[in-house]
Amino acid sequence: MAGVGRYCGGRLAGSYSRVLKYSSRAGWRPMHTLQVDGGDGEGSQGVKLFNSSWTFDDVPSSQLVRSVAVLKMTQYEPVVKYGPKLFRIAQSIPLVRESANFVAKRTFFKQFCGGETLEECVPLADRLQHKGVACIYDYSVEASPEKKVLAPPSASYDRTAQIISNSIGFAHRHGHRAFVCVKVSGVVDDSVLEKSSSALMAGNLKTNLKQALKNLKSKNAPGLTGKDATEFMAGLNRLDMICQAGHQLDVPILIDAEQYSLQAAIDLCAVAMQERYNKDKPLIYSTLQSYLKTAPARLEFLRESASEDNFKYALKHVRGAYMVSERKIAEKKGYSSPICDSESHTHQQYDSHSRQMLRDVSEKGAAAMFATHNASSLRSIAKEISRTNIPKSSPRLHFAQLYGMGDTLTMGMAKAGFNAAKYVPYGPISEALPYLSRRLEENNNALSGAPVDIQMFTEELKKRDLIPIL
Repeated sequence: MAGVGRYCGGRLAGSYSRVLKYSSRAGWRPMHTLQVDGGDGEGSQGVKLFNSSWTFDDVPSSQLVRSVAVLKMTQYEPVVKYGPKLFRIAQSIPLVRESANFVAKRTFFKQFCGGETLEECVPLADRLQHKGVACIYDYSVEASPEKKVLAPPSASYDRTAQIISNSIGFAHRHGHRAFVCVKVSGVVDDSVLEKSSSALMAGNLKTNLKQALKNLKSKNAPGLTGKDATEFMAGLNRLDMICQAGHQLDVPILIDAEQYSLQAAIDLCAVAMQERYNKDKPLIYSTLQSYLKTAPARLEFLRESASEDNFKYALKHVRGAYMVSERKIAEKKGYSSPICDSESHTHQQYDSHSRQMLRDVSEKGAAAMFATHNASSLRSIAKEISRTNIPKSSPRLHFAQLYGMGDTLTMGMAKAGFNAAKYVPYGPISEALPYLSRRLEENNNALSGAPVDIQMFTEELKKRDLIPIL
């Protein structure tokens, strides 16, 4: 999800003793020396995040062994650096492709994806529902150059919009508590989004976004003319089709965050959809990346728009998913990095924005999803909720983590009575796995919590007298 709290290094105090080392790839991050204490301390409002027993009591031992093996492999730099490249090469060689896909589907794909189709996700969704955890379905397929040759881009965007709309119907028919995720770049050319975002970021971002929101009502695309403007409005119509389906079937839609160069236009589109469909209840979510220096302005744009246009905003809150790549792009293009200069600054923004969101949930009928793998943030938000009039089980309050990581966090929040969810990517392995590989390349820091997960899996295996030699 691009953006399911993947910039999660740091502040897991009370969960394990944290020793830092420096990586040129990801900056300061935890070493693999852990000391899980098993307790959550006073003031945590009954939230116990590291209990392997109730998390894995229905998980087969073979699955636990696989999880340990896969997560340990992600800790090796050569696997992260060369694995995705080798997999992409293998896809171009028929005999090698079959073998690569066979292995990948039973290891990395199985660990991080729900299946190749929605139907394959049903057993996972049933298990999660039994545990009181919702699914966030994400059609994680990126367009390939070959497909662009075979069909005009508009046909590819139309197809993606239709697939996502179908997933909304699937979630509704199967009775699972579910969200559906959409990436705006999947329904409109990213070069158009980039041009529009560039215009929006020229000057005062909040002022430009507010003016552009007014102009959209007259079908004026921000900073665009001619063919680009037409494509932007076509993409907005595709997004509207998805949000309309979610509104009709009462399935929440999460509009995901993406790269900084696209995000201003995405923020605009997301708020336009909220203005249209969130009049009665907060159903369409935008995403705030608190590792961006411009995060405060983006939050204020959403809050002020909701107040002025009389709708209830819904917001998924993450730290951010593109830290490494954003800094590389900024250095290459010669502009200041859009990412906060320090980890502590990001944490401060995340905490401050979370408190504001909770106040708005309590006082203004907003909805919030805190998508993070940071245990300290989860405890802090849970404590803050206890000071408000918001029930733990309020439909306007959710917590989320990525499937395949942070299981004890998700189950711990659910066990404590909060609404918890898992971000579940799906799609054909030949297309979805490269997507995850690119995310892994960009977000190696996302797996800084993997040692904790490995220890939790191993702890459960020890209880079963099964200690893998890995």
